[in-house]
Amino acid sequence: MKAFIRATLAALSLAVSIAPATAATVTLTSVDNGWIDHTGSLDTVVATNSSILAGVSIAQNRRFANWVLFDLDQITGTSVTAATLIYRGGNGEVIKNGNFTLNFYLAAVRPDTATKLATRTGGIDVYNDVNFENAAAGAGTYTDRPFGLAAEITDPVQTPMPEISITLNSLGRFDITQTMTGTDRYFAFGGSVFATASGTYGLWSSSGGLGAATLILEGPDLAYAVTTGAVPLPASLPLLLAGVGGLAVLRRRRA
Repeated sequence: MKAFIRATLAALSLAVSIAPATAATVTLTSVDNGWIDHTGSLDTVVATNSSILAGVSIAQNRRFANWVLFDLDQITGTSVTAATLIYRGGNGEVIKNGNFTLNFYLAAVRPDTATKLATRTGGIDVYNDVNFENAAAGAGTYTDRPFGLAAEITDPVQTPMPEISITLNSLGRFDITQTMTGTDRYFAFGGSVFATASGTYGLWSSSGGLGAATLILEGPDLAYAVTTGAVPLPASLPLLLAGVGGLAVLRRRRA
């Protein structure tokens, strides 16, 4: 009888124990995305359904840059050894008024700018940080972390928005690690498009209710964050405990 009770209690212990979540690779979906123009005006469409727009509109006399925002509180870890950012494709198009090349540039934005984007706060200072100004010429006002040319699009005048996958360099991995291990919560990327000819051009894609981008991170101790709280007991636990108690009472009676 003692052996049976010990085995039952051991099974109960396994039932209520929870192993910590661990993973070498984690995948995050952007929590917000949108565009900002050269006047500092942000799009006002609801999060996860706004357009990823970057480029130039001659008719409107506006330049646009796009941004995607990630919540790094969703993960834990101290080191990022590989990182890939993927822009969702298909739901949009490449806009060109001629058969010329578009260059899409990617850069990280400052933590304070990421926090402003999280609250949909615009401004020229936000645009200047998100936009990789004159990146094609290599003589812009961007002073933080440029990741360089992310995609070169040479297709005909108008094509569907392609999926754009960017492997981040050491600067990108360092910046993500710094944010992840520091006090800042949000990490944002800014995207800018420049052309080899003048005119109206750009990339746009509506996220259609989904995240506009995914961020795939690898690291030796990366894991999804676990929300702490009371651990609910298995529904069968009271019955099992009652059974163990009944066996103990029965044994005493037989004694």
